[in-house]
Amino acid sequence: MANRKIPELPELTSVANDDLFYVVDISDTSESAQGTSKKVKKSNLTPTLQQVTAVGNTTTEDITVGGLINITAGNTVGDTIQISNETGDELLVNNLIQADGFKVLAGLSTEFLKADGSIDTNAYVVPNASITGATKTKITYDAKGLVTSGEDATTADIADSTDKRYVTDANLIVIENTSGTNTGDNATNTTSDTYADGKVSDTAYDESSWNGATGIAPSKNAVRDKIESLATVTKQYNTYFINTATGNNATGVFEDASKPFATIDYVNANFTITDGTIFYLQGTGQTYAINNQLQTASQSFIVDDTSTNTLDFSGNNNTNIAATQSAITYVINITMRNGFVRNNRSGGTGVNLNGSASYFTLKLDVREIYWNASTIMYSSNSILPLGVFKANVVSCAKILISYWSEYIHVRNFVCLSTGASLLPTCSNAFKTNIRIDTISGTGSYVFGTNGKYLIGDIATTIACYFDQTCGQESYITFNNSVITGGGILLPVSANNLVFSGVIRSVTSFTNSTPTSGIFKFVNFTADFGTNKLNVNGTSTISFENCSIKSTNSPLGVVTNVSGGNFIIKNSTFEVVNAVPLMTGGAGGTRTLTIAGVSTNATMLSDQSGTGVTVTQFTNY
Repeated sequence: MANRKIPELPELTSVANDDLFYVVDISDTSESAQGTSKKVKKSNLTPTLQQVTAVGNTTTEDITVGGLINITAGNTVGDTIQISNETGDELLVNNLIQADGFKVLAGLSTEFLKADGSIDTNAYVVPNASITGATKTKITYDAKGLVTSGEDATTADIADSTDKRYVTDANLIVIENTSGTNTGDNATNTTSDTYADGKVSDTAYDESSWNGATGIAPSKNAVRDKIESLATVTKQYNTYFINTATGNNATGVFEDASKPFATIDYVNANFTITDGTIFYLQGTGQTYAINNQLQTASQSFIVDDTSTNTLDFSGNNNTNIAATQSAITYVINITMRNGFVRNNRSGGTGVNLNGSASYFTLKLDVREIYWNASTIMYSSNSILPLGVFKANVVSCAKILISYWSEYIHVRNFVCLSTGASLLPTCSNAFKTNIRIDTISGTGSYVFGTNGKYLIGDIATTIACYFDQTCGQESYITFNNSVITGGGILLPVSANNLVFSGVIRSVTSFTNSTPTSGIFKFVNFTADFGTNKLNVNGTSTISFENCSIKSTNSPLGVVTNVSGGNFIIKNSTFEVVNAVPLMTGGAGGTRTLTIAGVSTNATMLSDQSGTGVTVTQFTNY
């Protein structure tokens, strides 16, 4: 090695244990009094003392204590002296640590020395091994209180407590199924709205969506819609459906309500009408014309009870509504209880509601008839009833000519035609029952022979006339009637024209110049007012079980004409003024036969003995 000074030598930053140091062993003076030069390995440099000589001095090396740690006087230490080895957690003291005022620590210890030399007796916790950080609802900790693991808690980890318990899956199903009417034993809640909505469908029927659907029921609305659709397509036997608004003659189908024809005339002209055929006039407020003659077969024209349809013959130029066929009996039925029958020819010639003479039957049951034609409004060989709420007759030749009609009922007869005839036939003994609740209008009526009339109120401008030209017996019953306007006019002659019932008041009840026949009042009550009944010619007027009230004399005789009689039996006559019961008849040959009369008249006849013979019996 060249002779060089230490400062001139290169610096070694890392010293191995086998590296050599030069030292002067002062204990060996063999070379000189100052000592002997020697070498020493780094590994043999184990110090027996480390001295901290200044405040804040530190060492980063591990110190193995084999002797003393000396803190020299004048140096200060903070709170503690920390001694550790590189193994980390434990401090191994081989012997002891000595210092002024320090206590001795022996063996394995977790205690610490404070700066004042006292021992820190706090039980500091030794940390556990690291775990993965997370948020968990269930943790596990050790005896030191340190968390050792974490996981998600389940209901099985929660202790039971009152009113805070959990349920099993089976319990949950029971709870969900439980309602006010279900105790929980049902598989599902069959009473909830949600359940019901899922089990009922309002979807309209169609084969693809409904077929195989066994767990869902149709709603009432869906069922009703289907029923209605079936009703419109269900075939109805022997029925032609007619609809002027939606029908189509080209596509109409017999017996199919969903495919109506447009007109009655088209069906009548293109199909054979057999007995029992029905024309169903659909809708309401529509007009159905019959301009052609109907085929000779029993057939019906009907509507719904509330329908206001009109059956119109105004464009029909035929003589009769149905073809004339001898020896073929048939019935035409028109049932339109809120509907109308019309024949408006403006007074001109039009069709008759008539058929094949004695083989034809017409049944009418309608709300109103409007007739303005010079033809016969109704003529029938019917044994069926005619029911009409209102007959509005502007003009016609005859009304209600009926051969064997059993019953005719017109609730409101309005006549604007002078001399319109309510005329049952006079050639048969069978008497038609005709009921008319009210009669009004500016025209007048002629009540024919061989009929039985029940008449309500009359309010016509011209007097209603009772015709007896055929000489048949007729019965007229007044139904508590009020008669105003033209009143009642008796015919010139009659064969047992019988009046009964009650007339509450009458403006006119006269017989202008009756010349023959018998006029009977039986069970009859009336207030004649100022009216008077006169006999003339050979006519006879009789009263039986009657009650008559009048202002003046109710009975009279045409002067200077021979014949004529009044017969009164068990009746009462009350006069307002002081007048005789009968007046007139001077110079004639009249008789007044009385049996059981009660009257306040001043006398029975003012011409008794001079032209009138009065015969009075106790019993008659």
